[in-house]
Amino acid sequence: MLKTPSSELDYRQAVIDLQKIDPSPYQHRRRFDEDTLRELAVSIQREGLIEPIVVRPKRDRYELIAGERRFRAVREFTEMDTIQAQIVVASNLQARRISAAENLQREDLSAIETIEAIVEIMDAELVEDEEYAAMGKKPADRVKTLLAKLDSVRRSKELVLMVS
Repeated sequence: MLKTPSSELDYRQAVIDLQKIDPSPYQHRRRFDEDTLRELAVSIQREGLIEPIVVRPKRDRYELIAGERRFRAVREFTEMDTIQAQIVVASNLQARRISAAENLQREDLSAIETIEAIVEIMDAELVEDEEYAAMGKKPADRVKTLLAKLDSVRRSKELVLMVS
């Protein structure tokens, strides 16, 4: 089992049936260019899958954590029935972190997708705190409330400095 330097998660290599993989609920990428997916599929068929996708077990299936473009390219534009994957037992929080971090490492995210990924990482880091979790139902709501509180504290400090 492979351990990454920054985590204690154990990754196990496997070849998985494409039909057993469900999409990630944490995917922020909205646009998948069909032409680039086709190009990626051709490359994968010619050179092989250089970097496996990352999935986590969910009952008798798997949930995609990272590698959405690779997964889609193989599923939609090749005759392949299986794909190389790293399987990791990860909590929802860990899956959110991995997904958001992988998306931020990609260069073709839109500005909005980048901001959403950053919000997701911030939220994933803070959501276990009860006070923070009570700030809203959605990650964007919680982060917005937190930023508003931080701004209020910053303004209060500025006022104190101006008066003194």
